[in-house]
Amino acid sequence: MAATGATSKSKSSVSSAEGKARQRKRNKGGSRSGSSGEALSIADMPKRLWDEVEEEVEHICDIAGKISHSQVGNSGYLVSTLNSPLEYAHDLLDAHLKARDGLVYIRIYHVPISAYLGEMDLPDEEEI
Repeated sequence: MAATGATSKSKSSVSSAEGKARQRKRNKGGSRSGSSGEALSIADMPKRLWDEVEEEVEHICDIAGKISHSQVGNSGYLVSTLNSPLEYAHDLLDAHLKARDGLVYIRIYHVPISAYLGEMDLPDEEEI
């Protein structure tokens, strides 16, 4: 097998560097694309209480789910993962699209699984 002088590692690092350069350029241009474009602007925003924003909000949807992961980014923003039943997919996508030019204000309530599922036949713990 003849050596070509280029390894896949060097090719991928070059394309990776080019991709990172393009991403930095998009972020500087005010783009909302990329992982850091929006998060950096959110990192400096203050906490607001419901009473302070209540007059300006528009209800979009109600979604149930479980928070499975939260992590503080290195620039001071928080990323949390919400896992929801698939039935909420259209509601969540609609909320995403409607809130692209602003924020979402989320009031979180704890709901026991038994209250959420109501009178549904639940599997026994042994079955789970």
